[in-house]
Amino acid sequence: MWQRYCRLKLSLSLYHCLPWQLGAEQKMAFAGQLERQWRLEAAIREHAERRGIRADQKSIMTAQYVLRTFFDDEQSWNEALARAGIDEAGRLQALTHEAILTATLENVASLAPNVSEREIDEWYQHNTHRFQQPEQRLAHHLLLVIDDTQVDCDRVTVTGRISALQRRLQIDPRRFHRLANRFSECPTAMDGGKIGWVGRGVLYPTLDMLLFSLDANDISPVVESPMGLHVLWCEAIRPAGELPKAQALAQIRQQWQEKLRQQYQRRWLAEILG
Repeated sequence: MWQRYCRLKLSLSLYHCLPWQLGAEQKMAFAGQLERQWRLEAAIREHAERRGIRADQKSIMTAQYVLRTFFDDEQSWNEALARAGIDEAGRLQALTHEAILTATLENVASLAPNVSEREIDEWYQHNTHRFQQPEQRLAHHLLLVIDDTQVDCDRVTVTGRISALQRRLQIDPRRFHRLANRFSECPTAMDGGKIGWVGRGVLYPTLDMLLFSLDANDISPVVESPMGLHVLWCEAIRPAGELPKAQALAQIRQQWQEKLRQQYQRRWLAEILG
């Protein structure tokens, strides 16, 4: 049954369409690609069985989302499975197969050698210019939404309400967390209106321009975006500059180690296919 699921998976991955939607030339190419994929997955499963590699329930459930993301809704997903001849029992078998493949490849990748700390440090010393950190602002906002269909939510009323809040915040910015938590109509209200550290170009243009004109601990005037009316608080400023060396080395280490893992996997896959 996993072979049917594999056929579905490979067609979506390579051609972004279902197997029965392939054109004549695509079908010819796909036949060879599918045969190779079947041989590869069978070899991986054989290795997994020899090593006693199993998949836990969480991995099996997670496996379905890889293919599920190709479909707009549950109905089209289920229809594709039915058209492919995959019933509920077959789906579970196929997902177990997929989870075992993932676990096996992860096991293989874990055998890759570690990157050289000396080489990482040397590369960093010659490439410090690559690790520049743009200026960032620690931003918070309080949002009130304008909705003329709701009582007391028209533009005039909402403008008056947020202007009063802005005046209170200008007197003491330390009130921001409490007032945002109580009055803001954005999900960030749960965290006192905190947006977090942001660079230029992340927020709506009007908010972005205003935020980066503020000094540390400044409260903005009321500003409008497509979401509604806002008051911003620039809690702190992180100047542009080099990323701290420890963070830069961690980034390099992670990228290089992942590259080694992928190379090790590819060599192993080539070996088991002969």
